[in-house]
Amino acid sequence: MDTANLYFTDPSVSGKVTKVSTAGGNTTVLASQQESPQGVAVDSTSVYWTSPDHGLVMKVALDGGDPVAIASEQAGPTSIAVDATNVYWANERDGTLKKVAIDGGEPVTLPSRQSIPVSVAVDANNVYWTDRDGSVMKVAIEDSDPVALATGQAAPQSVAVDAANVYWANNDDGSIMKVAIDGGEPRPLAFGQLHPQSIAVDAVDVYWVNWDGNSYQLMRVPISGGSPVELVSEQLTGGQVVLTVDETSIYWSANRKLMKLAKH
Repeated sequence: MDTANLYFTDPSVSGKVTKVSTAGGNTTVLASQQESPQGVAVDSTSVYWTSPDHGLVMKVALDGGDPVAIASEQAGPTSIAVDATNVYWANERDGTLKKVAIDGGEPVTLPSRQSIPVSVAVDANNVYWTDRDGSVMKVAIEDSDPVALATGQAAPQSVAVDAANVYWANNDDGSIMKVAIDGGEPRPLAFGQLHPQSIAVDAVDVYWVNWDGNSYQLMRVPISGGSPVELVSEQLTGGQVVLTVDETSIYWSANRKLMKLAKH
């Protein structure tokens, strides 16, 4: 998302990349007939997404237009992130983390031969990701030597970062975790959650989604830890729940709807 709009992909037959105002209203299709678009990242000019089945990393202008492939022949690109200079993504099938200039060019391999990278986040200095081998990793943007921030985690999923810490959800043991961006002892913020997934962070709280097979719960806990609070619970009829936050509200997609909730 940016300061005015939410952006999302629809991997169904229509293959749409769409935006809607954070205040609500009609959706605007920015691109259609894309090849199973997944993930989304946004900067000041463009929206970026991946097409895992076709090995593509794509972009389109914030107001729409002709989509452009900025990378092709990738090995199952999935999670995606962007900064002012580059687009970053995880290649699930060959275990590589890649970057390419936002205007396109030759993709650069950061670390290669990870197990199966799952989720990617970026800050001004590093790229962070979770891996199916149970590790949480980082690599400097201009480097190729990965650093393990945590190992032996129980199926770490979505990852988020702020100025001090990296946060992730452990799907198998239901823990919400954090570790300092410079490394140290990982710390649990919450235990006993039900298959926690999509995660987001602001200056005060960490947010995530629990899923019990039939319904989802939108949850919150302070970044310092404490008692988790259930904000929303609803039946889930299909698909995943994707979560993001801004200064005032929580936004998520579920049951082919986009939802919004004021934080306090």
